[in-house]
Amino acid sequence: MPNGLQKNVIIESHKSLANRSANVQYKFVIAWLIKFISVFEERLTVVLNHVHLPMEKMTLCV
Repeated sequence: MPNGLQKNVIIESHKSLANRSANVQYKFVIAWLIKFISVFEERLTVVLNHVHLPMEKMTLCV
């Protein structure tokens, strides 16, 4: 195997490895975002329910 070809093979394998790790990081970030949003949504729902109840009571009083 000529030296230049060997370098190309090494560079290509590094590129594919870098792409694969970037892809894994990308998937991880998306999974984390989905988890974060679902947790945030649950908390937001709880907060909205707490806020909503006093508003209902106020409208009943009026």
